Amino acid sequence: MCLIGGARHFELTAASLKRHVLSAYPGAHAFLIASLDGDAKKLALLAAHPSVVSVSVSRQARINETHFPTHVLAVPSVQGQLHQFFKIEQCAAAITSFERKHGFKYVWILWTRLDTYWTAPPPPLHSLNPTAYVVPCGSPWGGLNDRFGMACRDIALGALKRLSSLQQLAQANLSRLNGEKALQHQLRLQGITATPSPLPFCVLSFRRKLFNGYVFAPLRSASAAVGVSCRPCHPMPAPVRASRKEQATGNRTMGHICRDGCAAKCMTGNPIRTSDGRCNPWRGYEPGWQQIFLKGASDEERDTLEYASQLIRKRCEEEWERWRKTALVWDCPSARDICGAASACTKGICKML
Repeated sequence: MCLIGGARHFELTAASLKRHVLSAYPGAHAFLIASLDGDAKKLALLAAHPSVVSVSVSRQARINETHFPTHVLAVPSVQGQLHQFFKIEQCAAAITSFERKHGFKYVWILWTRLDTYWTAPPPPLHSLNPTAYVVPCGSPWGGLNDRFGMACRDIALGALKRLSSLQQLAQANLSRLNGEKALQHQLRLQGITATPSPLPFCVLSFRRKLFNGYVFAPLRSASAAVGVSCRPCHPMPAPVRASRKEQATGNRTMGHICRDGCAAKCMTGNPIRTSDGRCNPWRGYEPGWQQIFLKGASDEERDTLEYASQLIRKRCEEEWERWRKTALVWDCPSARDICGAASACTKGICKML
């Protein structure tokens, strides 16, 4: 298993990842591939988990865009997309390096993002098609949701080569693709069959709506459990008309609604059940979001938030040094470098326990 990305809201997602993903497959190994920034210290919330065998934390250096056919992409931030592809490909490299060192090969490979919030485990291995690549069915954006992937080893390693696949996409005369369409074409060119599935997680995000059709499901709702974006919010039962000021930063279209079962209609776009409502897409941190999160939080999540508060304030270097001594693979800066940058729990939620 690979956990990839930044730790911006990790104190909110760590407990769900540990409970539902890292503990889903007994004996599995986890590889952490994360960014070095002011939130990296929060990653020590995984330090005590026995499945984590490899820890890699690195600063995001600028990727030379001239080395890649970036005309293939049409995204708001080419650098951001390249970094995401790079970290996903790092997952494949870390896995194969570990295999060579220890003389074995994994049978199944799974990857997900650090900002995903899970309400149940991924599918059991016996239920999977060994010839297909499992992706979430929500938020395909004209292609395939690229926030999670799972398959048998050889298929997964091919799908994880997101950065190097850009050349193949360019040779196929493809251009102006978003990340989801790029994944769809990459798998097609590699002869890999994708299986979109209703997976029980959502991507926790507090950013404002970026473009037409972007919607956010209420955290822990049935609508959120298909791989869409979500946040703690007071759900709105109907589309909300933006003020003129709000329209300056977003469009009015709210996206698709599925009126019955979201899983069945998951492929129609961004399925948000009418009964669940939707979050206001023009707001980032809605007033009172902390109380909404805590109201439905498990004891594990509350304990994680309390520990995160201690970790950020005083125990950071101690925990990272202890972790360094137990991990089988360690590719990180010093504990002082990781813990030195300023950080805090998201919008002070730890103080509200």
